[in-house]
Amino acid sequence: MLMRRIVPGFAVAFAMALFLKLYPNPESNHPQLFRTYQAMRIMCTTANMEKSAFQYVYPEARPSEWVSFLFSTLGSAEWPPIAGRELPEEEARAARIMVLPGDVTVVPLRARRNFAKQVVIRFDDSEGVVIAEGFEAWNEKSVFQRKWTIPKVTPSELAIQTAESNLEMGLGFATDFDTWGSQFDEFGVWEDTSP
Repeated sequence: MLMRRIVPGFAVAFAMALFLKLYPNPESNHPQLFRTYQAMRIMCTTANMEKSAFQYVYPEARPSEWVSFLFSTLGSAEWPPIAGRELPEEEARAARIMVLPGDVTVVPLRARRNFAKQVVIRFDDSEGVVIAEGFEAWNEKSVFQRKWTIPKVTPSELAIQTAESNLEMGLGFATDFDTWGSQFDEFGVWEDTSP
């Protein structure tokens, strides 16, 4: 009788262990990459989209437009702060602010050889989704892929005023992906030599 209880319990435990080995969890195996994905994903919640200039400048709100906006000067101003650089991690935790990990880079469309850990943000307009992929190294297979849609919202009055002001000051809202990656970073100029 005892054996009948032990064998099924062992079989379930073995099946779970096998499943976890074959289908690893990016949340536990790659926490920095997954936190970066979460920070980008949170930008697309309804509450955050209402505060964003995105749907003021792109009323159709296509995924390709969001990716272009995200990497523009206007869109990058809406990014979460970078832990340790723009906001101490302890302060961010205390204030419950989602921050980008300092050792992960967010890049558009494809992995870049300039960076080790990176989250690639791309789109599929035919499916109507934004796609995030996490990479431990640019030349390796992605360790996870997540998709989400962009909610249709009406920007708040403050978002509209901020967008108009920033556009008047010359901030752009579209990204030229052919030249993206050749801008300055905090260490000087770096050159994107990706294929």
